[in-house]
Amino acid sequence: MATQPDLLPSSEMDNALFSDSEAKGQFTGERLAKFHPEKYQAILNLLGEGCGVRFISKLVKVSPHTVQAVRSREPSAIATLKEKMADGFRGIAALCQEGIRDILTDKDVKFDKKDLKGLAVTMGISVEKFQLLDGQATHRYESTLSEPGHGGYAAMLRELKAEAERMGIVGEKTAQKRIVPIDVGELEDTQENGVNVA
Repeated sequence: MATQPDLLPSSEMDNALFSDSEAKGQFTGERLAKFHPEKYQAILNLLGEGCGVRFISKLVKVSPHTVQAVRSREPSAIATLKEKMADGFRGIAALCQEGIRDILTDKDVKFDKKDLKGLAVTMGISVEKFQLLDGQATHRYESTLSEPGHGGYAAMLRELKAEAERMGIVGEKTAQKRIVPIDVGELEDTQENGVNVA
């Protein structure tokens, strides 16, 4: 009678199955969710806050592949967390705006300049954070061209040409060099006398 092979306990079987898929580069985050739910939740929260994969992997002490797997496994949960945080920052910005308006419009209220400054800074940070979480631009740069247009380049070329004429280099191009012919016989004579002409 043939004996049946011993079966692996379920935890060892899971590890064996996960190890095979991870060895092939297939990270699903399933094992992390099953065996370390607190790390899984921390990764979700950090992804919801907009932290980067490498930062999270170092902080939670998991592979960057695991963080990416959690991100691809839970896109709706991360979007929900981001929206909650963005709403929180919108609320903070609105409260700061109301506080600033109350301080500035109520003549009977005595306030410290530090209070107004603190509210303004908090409001600015909150606005930037909810814009960042919403995927909006948090900074805008305006660039103006200070280079001359077509007419400016033409004027610059005329000035360069006039300068070249004053210096006496009109008609000469960069590639043209004055070549002084050398008599090969003279070269042989100087080499025979021990003088090296370079």
